[in-house]
Amino acid sequence: MIDRVYVLEGPMETAWYEFSKIMDEKHAMINSQLQRLKEQVATEDRQLDERIAKYRQEWMQHQPQDGSLDVNAALRILANFEDMLNVLIQDTERNKRAKEALDMEAVSVESRLGQLPEDVADFKQVYIVFVIGIFMK
Repeated sequence: MIDRVYVLEGPMETAWYEFSKIMDEKHAMINSQLQRLKEQVATEDRQLDERIAKYRQEWMQHQPQDGSLDVNAALRILANFEDMLNVLIQDTERNKRAKEALDMEAVSVESRLGQLPEDVADFKQVYIVFVIGIFMK
C-alpha cells in the first residue's frame, strides 16, 4: 500500500503543478483585462464630466428666461434640454454602476449633476403653468 501511494505522488505533483500554472496564467489574464476595464471606465468618466460641463454651459447660455420668447419655442427648448439631460442621467448611472462593480470610487447621480435636473424641471413647470393660464383666460 505504501508503494502505491509513493508511485502516485509523482504524477499527482506534476498534475498539480500544471493545474497551478494554468490558474496563474488565467489569473494574470483576468487582472490584465480588469485593468483595461478600469482604464476604459475612467476614460468614460472623464468624457462624461466633459459632457456634463458642456451641458451646464449650454443651459446657462440658452435657458428660456427671456420674456419675449414664444412659449412654444421655450417649451421646445426645454424639451430638448430635458432629452439631453435624461441621456446624461442614464450615462451617469451606468458609469456609477460600472465603477461600483470594479471597486472604483463612484459618485452619485445627484452629486454629479447638481441642480441641473431641478432647474430644467422648474423652468418647464413655469412655462406649463403659463400656458395653462393663457388657455384659462
